Amino acid sequence: MKKLSLLLLLPLLGLIACKENKASKQSFLRNTSITSGIDSAKAQQKGLILISNKEGCSMCELFEVDLMKDEAYAEKVYSNFVLQRIDENSMGNRWLARLLNRGSFPIFLFFNNNMSLIGIEMGAINKKEMETYIANTLKGEKWVDKHYQPGAETNMPASKLLSYVENSYKAQLYWTQFRTKQKENFDKIEPALKTSIAAYPTFFNNHLLARYYTVKKDTIQSRKSATLALSFNDPTSLYFNANLRTELKYIVNPNYDIYSEPYIAIGETEQQLGQVKFGEKRTVSFKITNLGRETLLFKKPYTSCNCTLASYPEKGIKPKETGVLTVNFSATKSGEFTQIIYVTTNAINSPLELAIKGVVLGN
Repeated sequence: MKKLSLLLLLPLLGLIACKENKASKQSFLRNTSITSGIDSAKAQQKGLILISNKEGCSMCELFEVDLMKDEAYAEKVYSNFVLQRIDENSMGNRWLARLLNRGSFPIFLFFNNNMSLIGIEMGAINKKEMETYIANTLKGEKWVDKHYQPGAETNMPASKLLSYVENSYKAQLYWTQFRTKQKENFDKIEPALKTSIAAYPTFFNNHLLARYYTVKKDTIQSRKSATLALSFNDPTSLYFNANLRTELKYIVNPNYDIYSEPYIAIGETEQQLGQVKFGEKRTVSFKITNLGRETLLFKKPYTSCNCTLASYPEKGIKPKETGVLTVNFSATKSGEFTQIIYVTTNAINSPLELAIKGVVLGN
């Protein structure tokens, strides 16, 4: 009787194991470290699709919706790839946007099972397009979406773009491994970064090279790389790397004082408007103090949509004084809202990101 029970139980256990194996194939990691994606892909002997996007981006969600709605399509994707989505606004997870030197739009990186970067694609991807990209990756046919260019670069060849991104990715991977006590790939950081910089120099690859040389106690090279990184003042570099710039200033000058130049202090970066009637107008003010010893100068603030307008201290804020940035909100669309105001200044901790939130009632 026991043997019969066991025989009856074995098919059931096999069915459960089959279901578990099938579930394990569907690996979709969200806002995890760079090592988790590649480790999972290697363990499953699959490629990796790395996705850079941000919360609230409707185009970013279309791919995931298709995966959930179509099992056959999902099987084609998951049987060949581990997926890893990194939100550029998630705390501690800006590494992908930094190395791409591009944000605010879904960007897909296709790695084969040898972890070689095969393709880069931007924007919403439908099922037919994704199947083509998967086939290209499996065949090793390299490509780059014509719309992907890092920073202000234009018409950069696909071969250079792939070299720039892949080697930046490898350097970040090796650096993360080193920070988690895995030191076997540490000496691969320098050649990877030099290859990336040769293809296209950015704040990110020079910043990481400066940190590498600092660990190696090569003061001359670390200062040289830090100086090069700080020379990148384009909006993208400033937006994604603001909190890294202070570290480089100390590498260049160990006696650096953050208050020797303009320094922003602000009580709150987010304000809740609560319930707002449709058609109503609200005014919100943010007080900004300059703790530095030089005048704080502003560029015209950029807002996330045309329903917000910002006025700011156009003549700047003198040392130890406070100014006011005003946001005028018009409730032109019903529902919940989050409006972002990007403030670029000459401060070391610029840019500043402000937010107003609430819900518009009626229409």
